Amino acid sequence: MHPPVESAEPKPSFIVVLKVDREKQFTDAYLVHVAGNRLEAILKRLRAEQKEDPDGALHKKHISFTPSVQERIELTGRSLKGALERHIGKELPIYIERKQTALRRLGFGPAPFQVVTTFDGVSESDLLDAFLGFRNDIPETRVQVSETRFDITISEPETVATVRFEPHSSDSCLITYRATPLAVPVSVRGDVIRAPRIGKLFKMRIRSKLVDVVLEAAGRKIDVHFTFHPHDSRCSPSEWRDYWRLLAGVFGDSGEIEFRFESARHPLTIQVKEREIPNRAQILDEAERMERVFAALSDLCTRAGVVPEPQFSGDAVIASWRAIMAFRALATGVQPELTCIGESESMLLETRPEAVIVASSFDVDAVRFAMYGVSSVSYDEAFQKPSMQEFSFRRLRVIDNDVAVFHEYVATVRELENVGCVLFI
Repeated sequence: MHPPVESAEPKPSFIVVLKVDREKQFTDAYLVHVAGNRLEAILKRLRAEQKEDPDGALHKKHISFTPSVQERIELTGRSLKGALERHIGKELPIYIERKQTALRRLGFGPAPFQVVTTFDGVSESDLLDAFLGFRNDIPETRVQVSETRFDITISEPETVATVRFEPHSSDSCLITYRATPLAVPVSVRGDVIRAPRIGKLFKMRIRSKLVDVVLEAAGRKIDVHFTFHPHDSRCSPSEWRDYWRLLAGVFGDSGEIEFRFESARHPLTIQVKEREIPNRAQILDEAERMERVFAALSDLCTRAGVVPEPQFSGDAVIASWRAIMAFRALATGVQPELTCIGESESMLLETRPEAVIVASSFDVDAVRFAMYGVSSVSYDEAFQKPSMQEFSFRRLRVIDNDVAVFHEYVATVRELENVGCVLFI
């Protein structure tokens, strides 16, 4: 009989076999349910015909079945109806869902699809970089897709296309630098992107907000490449601080870097060795200065009660580094040298207050820090000069980034301290 193409549809499919004698009288009847082994045999035959002759006429092909005793029914309508109900069940949607599942799975192995790509004019290293996301597109790539079902592989015609890679993280890694065994380490966490091994070449990328690390192996040797990209990034002061500490460690000449992968039992440890780096001293001096600035900003956020730390652009912080360091010094008890000249000096000589409020504010991005302290004032009668003494730091807060809000803050401080004179620095 012809293999029923409709058997590949989710609706119920049956074959009725009628047996006749020499007088052409019906003697037996069989109801063959196209499901299970029957369905698998038909699908396999259809697959073979599609492989051999894709444009062939399926209605001219044949397949043979031998009805079993269990498939025999009585030559009555009631018997046929009962057999149909037994096979289909009471709920047709459930039957259709079950058959759809069978149609999706029958004949397929764990990896039924194969994609063969041929990259012309692309090196192995460039191809791995594409897998890691350093290169998005590879044009003029020959692609052929194959599907295997019932151990019969059918390939689509080869096409030329632009292949685009979208890398996804498959693991996470904690990168830790230690200058010495007793030194406080600095750690940065990143997402891990692995490229498939090509021959002996293997590459892995660890991507974080500010640092990219590529581990490259050809055989047993592992090379580590760091790329620092602070531009256009926004991070907390603590993240910026750790970034500059890590940069200093990588560009240094001692210590070790540990890569602890979440999926691995043991970390990978790389020793930092002395090597020729242009402008090493200048880079290390800059890293040390930046670490101090961002550590100071982190401390200001803590003292101002800002939790969690806001995100800042590196350029904005660097532009305000003098104000950050000055506020940090005042907040930690450093006595400032305050000198009054011009209108401030005249105001003090005229009003002769015993104490003044010293207030100031600055902003980084949209975050404004405001602080104040109280300083006693003495007067040199001979030279008619006021002198600021015994500065006492009082409070550091983050306020709305508006000049009017800062003046409201100062007005509140005047009432709190019961001091009327204010000097703005």
